[in-house]
Amino acid sequence: MRGCFLLMCLCLLGTGTALAQTAPVANEEPVNVPVLIENALGNGKGSKLLSEYTYTLRMMWRKPDKQGRIIEESETYEAYFPSLKNKGLTKFVMLKTKENDRPVAPDKLDKERQKAAARLLKAEEDAQKSNQRNAEVERDNGSKALGAYFKMSFSTLFSKLSLDVSTLLESCDFTRPRRERLDGREVIALDFRPKAGAEFSREEQYLAQSAGTIWIDAAEKVLLRVEGWPRNLATRAGNPAFVYEQMRLPEGYWLPRVGRMNGMSHPSLFGRGATDYVFEFSNYQRFGAEIKDVKIKPPREQN
Repeated sequence: MRGCFLLMCLCLLGTGTALAQTAPVANEEPVNVPVLIENALGNGKGSKLLSEYTYTLRMMWRKPDKQGRIIEESETYEAYFPSLKNKGLTKFVMLKTKENDRPVAPDKLDKERQKAAARLLKAEEDAQKSNQRNAEVERDNGSKALGAYFKMSFSTLFSKLSLDVSTLLESCDFTRPRRERLDGREVIALDFRPKAGAEFSREEQYLAQSAGTIWIDAAEKVLLRVEGWPRNLATRAGNPAFVYEQMRLPEGYWLPRVGRMNGMSHPSLFGRGATDYVFEFSNYQRFGAEIKDVKIKPPREQN
């Protein structure tokens, strides 16, 4: 990796997106907030869903250099999963296809594909051993969930940060429910702030000083968007401190679309060496659960 290195891990966890455009709707029936949050948590625990998809991930980071000029770098990956499912967290294999939006050289890409294929085989072996050890243990593992939330981790020279919406849903109070429309769907918007006495990991300590809004799909009770700001701001303008969004796939499942941390806009919240980070997910491709083999193939030649 060049510059700052970004790590991503799966939690029981597109395209770039502008600020949310919402509008109120007429239906103002009462909302049971605790039940709504419980449903939103449960509906994001579908880690098994991700073993049925491949997708494209673009990771971008932006920061000032010593002369104050803004440097932007990015890496794009294809994500593959072993065809043999592991009873536990899903392991995936990342194949880098672009650097700074330029395709990886063909000879280098071929070597990377060979390495990725080897990693897939190793993941298959690990899954087989794990499944044998856990043969008598039944795990639902969110099989009835409608989506999967990702935990995204970011590293700099000075600190590590994580964005995990499950932590936010579990550790915050939610108030002022109202019905709005977002991306053409009816949603329930809620304001959030940390619960009194809530404890956060070092990587998530910024949440203790944050507040913001979440939007939950009214029909399917899945988190659609989170927008967070420093809690002490008198007014909110410009970029939020962090953003997380889900997208609804044609099959009806909800998977990540984008995760952002705007460190340069909010250095007081994220600390020294604050950087902008973006995770963009796109090109979700589902393959049948009965498929016995997933092969990493070179892209088709372009005419």
